[in-house]
Amino acid sequence: MIKNIIFDMGNVLVDFCWEKAFRDKGIDGDMLERVANATVRDKDWDEFDLANISHEQIINNFIENDPEIEKEIRIATSSIGDMIKKKTYAEDLIMSLQKAGYKVYILSNMSPEAFNEAGDDLKCNELADGSLFSCDCHLVKPDLEIYKLLLKKFNLKASECVFLDDKKENTDASEQCEIKGIVFKDLKDALIKLKSMGVDIDYEVK
Repeated sequence: MIKNIIFDMGNVLVDFCWEKAFRDKGIDGDMLERVANATVRDKDWDEFDLANISHEQIINNFIENDPEIEKEIRIATSSIGDMIKKKTYAEDLIMSLQKAGYKVYILSNMSPEAFNEAGDDLKCNELADGSLFSCDCHLVKPDLEIYKLLLKKFNLKASECVFLDDKKENTDASEQCEIKGIVFKDLKDALIKLKSMGVDIDYEVK
């Protein structure tokens, strides 16, 4: 029986809208593609979420990926929180699940910069029964250890949990830890899949 619903943040409870954030800073067209390839699309972006090295060292790593556009890289990464915008349903969904008797947890790759700068766009985190962010434990999904740590931290049974994430590799990892996984496509699809697992929630997609 499912008792605990675990959510990823990015593109599940919030939108990770880096393209809009870049454009709002005047970076567009071919330059947007170059900056994206040097930053959000590069493996070095994980260093934000791991929080093992300094912010400036991460920026330097991005610049090394494409030194000719140092100015644009610095502008694009001058703030991270503006890349996060809450989903309109996030808070109502969490409260509806809790009202139905389920515990709600958050497991997300998240940088301290994003967490500190996003403000009200991460308010849904305050409603959850518990959360674990990569920047706090220096582990990122799909590392199996972060799932095990979540279970241990909140004394959860894997068989009583389901995890929703927009990336299949992350739900595949959860299932290796015996946590059922749902690849999040959209809210309607997720609710159908939750109900097929026996999650009884009276929630209407608006």
